[in-house]
Amino acid sequence: MLKSEMDFLLSQSVDYTTKDGTIESANQLALMAPTCAQDALRIKLKQGLTRSMFELSQSAKVSEPKEGDDSEPDGDAIIMLLYASNLDLVSYKETFKQLVTSGSGSIGGMPITKTIFERITPDDSDRMLGEYLANFFKLSAPSTKKPK
Repeated sequence: MLKSEMDFLLSQSVDYTTKDGTIESANQLALMAPTCAQDALRIKLKQGLTRSMFELSQSAKVSEPKEGDDSEPDGDAIIMLLYASNLDLVSYKETFKQLVTSGSGSIGGMPITKTIFERITPDDSDRMLGEYLANFFKLSAPSTKKPK
């Protein structure tokens, strides 16, 4: 079952300004599933992921999943898959940043802005992208087996 929200732990804290103007530091973010207001960004992310998965399954000798194996890739596996594909990952990560800064992310109860997002380390943003896709997108392909 897909989640509607998840917490994400950064390896390095980032600073943000609270409502009363004080500067705080935090290493935990809240990420929310995309809404219809973010549908164009969601489509770009899902389409890129789907194409990458399809591309790699066609180019590699992939064994058929074992009967009853409903496991889906984790965030680290997804990032490896994206890096191994022909996807324009720079553009893809920019789309992810737009999604997070358009209301799908918060830190200390404050929305994640472009400035806050850009303070996150590249490794953390990779991990965050992978975990976001793993938690909020259905990744397994529909079954092609006919019911018995």
